[in-house]
Parts: sequence; structure tokens; C-alpha cells
Amino acid sequence: MTELRTLANAGNSYAAEQLTQLLAERGDRDGAVQLWRTLADAGDWHATERLTQLLAEWGDRDGAVQVWRTLADAGDWHAAWQLADLLAARGDEAAVTELRTLANAGDWHAARRLSELLAGDEAAVTELRTRADAGNPDAAEPLAKLLAARGDEAAVTELRTRADAGNSEAAEQLTQLLAERGDVDSLRSELYAGNTHHAADALIGLYAAGNSQRRNELNRLGLTTAGDPAVAG
Repeated sequence: MTELRTLANAGNSYAAEQLTQLLAERGDRDGAVQLWRTLADAGDWHATERLTQLLAEWGDRDGAVQVWRTLADAGDWHAAWQLADLLAARGDEAAVTELRTLANAGDWHAARRLSELLAGDEAAVTELRTRADAGNPDAAEPLAKLLAARGDEAAVTELRTRADAGNSEAAEQLTQLLAERGDVDSLRSELYAGNTHHAADALIGLYAAGNSQRRNELNRLGLTTAGDPAVAG
């Protein structure tokens, strides 16, 4: 073990892994954590990742968060990314609060993770809406998906409003929702209103392949069976 420790302290990752396994088998998890912490403190990035993995695996998720938080506060963007991921995985109220703080400070990855967490909660639609209206693209996508999942007329109206304002995610979710309902008339309206790509795809999907009625309908709408603009000939 002495030789393994010497090699590990010299930066030999294989020796460090072997020593970690031996220490864990002996019940000395603290010793294994300290080994990787020492290497991490010396600037070994791999050691930092391994340290946080061990902390999380062995039940000290807060300790893992603190490692990444310290580095993120020092300006390490990769650490900030890892921090947001760990907070999202934890998912408790404190984690949501910290993600919100990071997002408000301009951390776009934290904003995305926050939006993903909020999307699972119907009560969070107000916050997602506020964030989306403030120009946060990482809130626009989960908001559109949440509205589509709700599927009531108020949700359809909001999706249409957002689609008309140029939100492509809202346009896609709206046309998917209308297609699921088989609402050809509304899809036609979306096509005429300029939601061309998504509405055309949805309309094409509603007609059976090779069906002459489908072809005639699409031609009447100015599209080919591939969804391209028809060329007058």
C-alpha cells in the first residue's frame, strides 16, 4: 500500500484508483476521499471529478456540491456547469433556490437546469412564463411543452400567441397538439398565418401516403407531397 500511495501522490491515476479500492474495502472511505482531495487541491482536474463522484456515491452530495461551488465561485465555467447538474439532480427546494440565483446572475446552464426542474410542476408555469417573457430561451422550451401537455384552450391560445411572436418551440408544440387532435382546420389557419414549416409537416402527417385526396389537398394549400412550395407549371 505504501508504494501505491507514493505513486498516487505523484499523480498516477491508476495507482490512486487501486489505493481507493483498497481503502474502501478496509472501510476507510475518509482516507480515499482525502487522497483525491489532496490531488484535486494540487490542480488535478481528473482528481476533482473523481473526488466529487466518490462524495456523491458515498452519500455526501452536499460535499460534492461544495467542491464545484468553490471552483465555480473562482470563475471556473466547467465547475459551474457541474454545479448546476448536481443541484438539478438533487432537486430539493434549496437546490432550486440556488439554481435560480445562478440563473439570475447570467448562468445559462443553470437557467436550463432550473427550467427543466420547473417544467415538471404545473404551479411553475408562472415562473417559466416570466423567465420566457424576459427573453430567457431556456425557459421558452419547457414552457411551451408544459402548455402543450396541459392542452386546454387557454394553453392553445397562449401557444398561438407565442408562435405568432416568433417562438419556434411554441409553434412546434402548437402544431403537434393540433395534429394530435386531428384539427385540420386550425392547422390550415396556422399555415396561412405563416407557421409554414411546422403546420405543413403536421398536415402532411395527417394524410395517408399516396392518397390522392391528400395530394389534392396539399396542392390546394400550395404544397407538394414533400411539404415544399408547389411550383406552378
